[in-house]
Amino acid sequence: MRVLLVVGFGVLGFVGGFLLRPHEVAHVSVRTVEELISDLRSGELGRRVEAVEQLRAITGLRFGYNPYGKREERESGWRRWRQWWEKARGKSPQEWLAEALLDKRYRFRADAALRIAARGYRGCVKALIKALSDEDVKVRAAAAEALGQLRDERAITPLTRLLGDGEASVAGAAALALARFGEKGAAAITRNIHLISHPTALQTAADALLAHNLNATEPLRRLLQGDAHSKLFAIDRIRRCRIAALKDEVAALVHDPDPAVRKAAERLLSVLEEGR
Repeated sequence: MRVLLVVGFGVLGFVGGFLLRPHEVAHVSVRTVEELISDLRSGELGRRVEAVEQLRAITGLRFGYNPYGKREERESGWRRWRQWWEKARGKSPQEWLAEALLDKRYRFRADAALRIAARGYRGCVKALIKALSDEDVKVRAAAAEALGQLRDERAITPLTRLLGDGEASVAGAAALALARFGEKGAAAITRNIHLISHPTALQTAADALLAHNLNATEPLRRLLQGDAHSKLFAIDRIRRCRIAALKDEVAALVHDPDPAVRKAAERLLSVLEEGR
């Protein structure tokens, strides 16, 4: 199958709001962290801003501290940092992020997952796999995205199970992550395509596979059996990539009750015939 680059799908946007620093954190001085936490109480705005930015860069964590807030608000944020440090002292940045990821009291678990990926912390893979079962939709999706970036093959099976998630965004995130594993990930999607029930998740799976030059026949076949929007989506991708293996399925749509689908199917058949 000759696959052309498929552009225009915006399925990666759900993580676009996170600002990550993709570098390994060097040796962390206990004194530095303690001094920075102390600076959160400074009367100088610039010092507070610098302190919270450096704490985030060092730890990868955030506790909702607002350096511009009123004194009571700043004190509350400082206490959260102080309470965390009393337990985190002596641990590594990987341990800090892994523990935060699994702490249901920590509001920024999705952010922690993405920071683990950005820093390449493979030691956190087990924690990320556990986070695939988090009660929060955004955390599950972020954990899947992080596992896809780390590409540790221990994640393939749990990511495959996530294809059946009740939330389309999460199932789509699992498909995106699996596509990063190449042929092994594509095979996992193909074998378990029946788990994906949401049309949008199927579209995400198809585009993810095509973007990695992998076989997207099964998700596209499923989409050709869906509603009019799904059929038109699949026809468009088949046309772009000249996927002749689905010619018979497309031919069946020339009798579809939807006139837009019939017209698109007829045009696609002409394109596929020309490419023979």
